[in-house]
Amino acid sequence: MGIFSNNPVLEREMRGRLRLRRRGAGKSFFWVAIILTAVIFYFYARGLAGLFGGPRQDAREFWPLLSYGLLVIIVLLAPALTATAITTEREQQTWDTLTSTRLTGSEILLGKWLARQTIPAVLIFLACPYLVGCVIRGQMDPLLLPATLAFLVITSLFYGALGLLCSYQAKRTVAATATALTCMAFFCLGTSLIASVVMILNGPRDPAVLWLNPFYALSALQNLLNHSYQMEQNTSIVWFYFLVVPTLTAAMLLFMLRRYRQAVRG
Repeated sequence: MGIFSNNPVLEREMRGRLRLRRRGAGKSFFWVAIILTAVIFYFYARGLAGLFGGPRQDAREFWPLLSYGLLVIIVLLAPALTATAITTEREQQTWDTLTSTRLTGSEILLGKWLARQTIPAVLIFLACPYLVGCVIRGQMDPLLLPATLAFLVITSLFYGALGLLCSYQAKRTVAATATALTCMAFFCLGTSLIASVVMILNGPRDPAVLWLNPFYALSALQNLLNHSYQMEQNTSIVWFYFLVVPTLTAAMLLFMLRRYRQAVRG
């Protein structure tokens, strides 16, 4: 079996992320879903038409609102979704059964990790037309779109791996979720507080701990591509984030795989 093909864990998790919680609603629910989809599509199309037909400055102002809004949703959703992946199996007493199958640790852990990136991926996909519209209508740097999308993707993967690590280490879903959200708060808020204290003590230069803050790094990325101030510092921050965050993601996944193999052998 492979991680992406013929992986029952990945398939089950994908179905669990995409299917509706309630079944048997009948034809009435079907028509309600059709009407709701039509209404959402109407306002979605109206928003795109207004974006492309509006003033250029509106598109430029809408870009940070949309990109930072997506980042807020991702850093909240990604760890919360994966924090329940393994603890739920333990609470339902299915984890031991799952580990006794022929599935490898990579297929189980990576399958759960990737499948629970579905909702953040759908949100990014739905926002893409608006992001494209902002770049085109606002006549912004074309590299801003792929760079921002790559930034959002690696951020989602990182916080997803962080939540999965908390789920792997914890015994209860509540503890795993609380730990994952606490770690997220540290990266998003704690780094800013630490940086403020360091800057008060040592001067105005931003400490490196702040470079792990996704909002600070996204700001540096957009300032860099918009040819704003402090070009050299922004370049360092962007390279640091794009190198360190995927490395930390890989390290967390490798740690879980190693612990899983040791547990299975034991």
